[in-house]
Order: sequence, then structure tokens, then C-alpha cells
Amino acid sequence: MGHRAAGIVVAVVVTALMVGCSAGADTTAPARSAPGEQAGEQAGEPAGGGAPAADPAPLRQPDPFDLTRHSIDDPRSPWVVVNQRRPLRPATHRPELAVVEGYLVHPRVVRPLAALLGAGRRAGLDLRVMSAYRSHGRQAQLYAGAVAARGAERAARTTAPAGHSEHQTGLAVDLGRASTGACNVEACFARTREARWLRRHAHRFGFVLRYPAGGQRMTGYAHESWHFRHVGRPLATHLRHERIPTLEEAFGLVGAGS
Repeated sequence: MGHRAAGIVVAVVVTALMVGCSAGADTTAPARSAPGEQAGEQAGEPAGGGAPAADPAPLRQPDPFDLTRHSIDDPRSPWVVVNQRRPLRPATHRPELAVVEGYLVHPRVVRPLAALLGAGRRAGLDLRVMSAYRSHGRQAQLYAGAVAARGAERAARTTAPAGHSEHQTGLAVDLGRASTGACNVEACFARTREARWLRRHAHRFGFVLRYPAGGQRMTGYAHESWHFRHVGRPLATHLRHERIPTLEEAFGLVGAGS
């Protein structure tokens, strides 16, 4: 082989060796962090100096129940409060009237009363209406009879004078048992299955037990486990959930028996 050919061979071998060395070496330059990027940022932490995250919006609290939605003075109002201290004005007020099972009531009471009676009967109870609307004249007769029988002081604890009775609004009903007169409009009605069911469920139909046990100082009347007053589901539910026993306490009124 000539000198020129030998030189060419040597050059080729040297070039190959250089290429091989380059292929085996890691020549990739390390990636540079972006400006401001730190190890913590790569782990998901907020960047230093950035705007702080906004606080979560506070949970919305339920609005307080609006006890001014209806009048407690207007005899046409579903929330009118009538007791010994608060007469109807005018005293001879006569409401609109409709019929449920042969008894007169305010038209707004018709559907909820029918629904309450139906639900009770489906639950196996013996519910019926004992009394509902009473006119001013009829209430005057009842009160005069109670005074004659028991005296004015005792009569005032159980019977309203004319113009002071919830029955005159058409919003109140006395409930009892259909198949037997035992305990109807008597203290022992409170121990019946019907009375226990009414205490648990009447609010679902917009009724409240108007004269509860222990409430005489506020209502002015002795406990009547049979006397229910329609005020509508919103107020009835509010009173039950807040455990407010009387309308007088709900509206901050002076007790009628104090």
C-alpha cells in the first residue's frame, strides 16, 4: 500500500473513533428553570409574590322568617291574633264562609282541613269536626251560658266573650272522634290516639294547637287539646321548628292571661 492510501485509511479510522465517543457521551444541557420557578412551585405550591388565592364565598344563611308578612290585627288576615286582650275589630266581623263536612269555615281552610282529616283517617284514626265557625250572636249565647253555669271567673278561662273568639274568624276548628263522644271536647281527649297524631302532624296542613298545655298565661285560656287554628304551613312549620308554643309569643305580644 502506498503512503497516500495508508494516510487515507488512518484518517477514516480516527474519524470513526471520534464519532463513537461522541455518541456515548450525554451532551444534553440541563433545562433552565423559568424565571421565579422554584422547587416548591414544581410541587404545586403557589408562586412566591403572586396574588393570594381568594377566600371561598361564605355559605348563604337562610333568611329569617318574616313575621310581618300578614297583619295580626286585621280580622281578614290568616295571622290575626284574637284573645281576651285582642278583640276582633269590628266585634261583629263575619268572614267569607265555605263548607267542609257540613261545617262552615273560612274558604282558605277548606282544602287543608279536608287534607288533614283524610290523612288522619288513612292513618286509622277516627277524626271528625266538632265545631267550626260561630257567629257573634252564637258566641254571645255560649258565653252567657258558661257564666251562668260556672261564674264569670271560671267561664273566662274556657269560653271567649263574643268578639274575642277565634271561631268567629272561621279559621279555628274543634276536632274530635266520630264513633264515640267519649272525651270529645274534654281534657281526656289529650290522651287519645287522635290528639297525639294531631300534635305531631297538624303543622303539615297549616294548623297549630292554639291553646297548649302550660300556655294559659299567654293565651288566656286553659289547655284545649282539640282546638286547632289554621295559620298556613309556613308559619305553622316555623313555630314547630323553633318550638314556639303560642301565637302571642311568636309575635311578641303581652300574654292575655297575665
